[in-house]
Amino acid sequence: TVYAYDNMTLSPAAPLAFGAEYARYDYMNGRGLLSPRVELTLTPASRTRITTSLSRRELASGAEEFQAPSDAGIWLPPQRTFSSIDPAEPFVAERAMNAAVGVERDLGVSTIALRAFRQQVEDQLVTVFGGQAAGQPTSRSGHYIVGNGGDITARGVSAEFRAVIASRVHGSVQYTMAQAEVLDGGDKYLMLLAPMASRLSTRAVQDVTARLSADVPETSTRVMVLYRVGNGFAQPAPRTDASAGNGLDARFDVQVRQSLPFMSFSNARWEMLFAVRNFFRDASYDQALFDELFVIHPPKRVVGGVALHF
Repeated sequence: TVYAYDNMTLSPAAPLAFGAEYARYDYMNGRGLLSPRVELTLTPASRTRITTSLSRRELASGAEEFQAPSDAGIWLPPQRTFSSIDPAEPFVAERAMNAAVGVERDLGVSTIALRAFRQQVEDQLVTVFGGQAAGQPTSRSGHYIVGNGGDITARGVSAEFRAVIASRVHGSVQYTMAQAEVLDGGDKYLMLLAPMASRLSTRAVQDVTARLSADVPETSTRVMVLYRVGNGFAQPAPRTDASAGNGLDARFDVQVRQSLPFMSFSNARWEMLFAVRNFFRDASYDQALFDELFVIHPPKRVVGGVALHF
């Protein structure tokens, strides 16, 4: 993967951020994956910002095993294996167009943010843990199946409230409401493993995401807790019924990072990490609405180790 990003100041009140990422996976058929993005922020008044963004994100099947994490993510070596839900078909990348406009207003130490977005996704990725595709071994926590749920269009709005709860504690709550429509059916085996990820339908999606972070400088300790609950998570098909609906489900991520200053030398920084999580993907600015919702039965993971930052 290679990428380049830059910022340009059109005026003191109008910075422009832009860039692109190019990725090549040798197990994917066809060309490489190009993901450009541009974002313009306007400041019409003090403490008020208007942001518009346009991006196209191309995501390979199983890319989570190889991608570098976001700034708050955890960089791990490949942990699991994956295979196509249909052995006779090659892996197909997901391609998502995302357009959004948002308004933020600072109120003292708090911020209110409103955002409207529209997405057009081709070949939405669906990830299944604990399922079994034809002619393949059962998918368990160390292995998962990847398929495509068809094309999806979605539009929605979100409202977020961010605040400084205490001098060392920050928190935020975000509510998202969207209307989505599956325009085209996906892989045929998905009807057996995850009916609601492949069935032609229009659905209303709502979820709430809460985040709490704390920083204790005396001990160089950072704690982050992320919890997301919503009604759009795809569920596996019951063994006694060929139909299954979307249901209320949740994802969580708890991380504790402890700096080890006694091991630091030069410009390097050592950090001990402990995390418990069942998020499959790290959240990103241009993530498709159903990227995490269409991950079925992600395993809980306990992560521990030491990171060295240069």
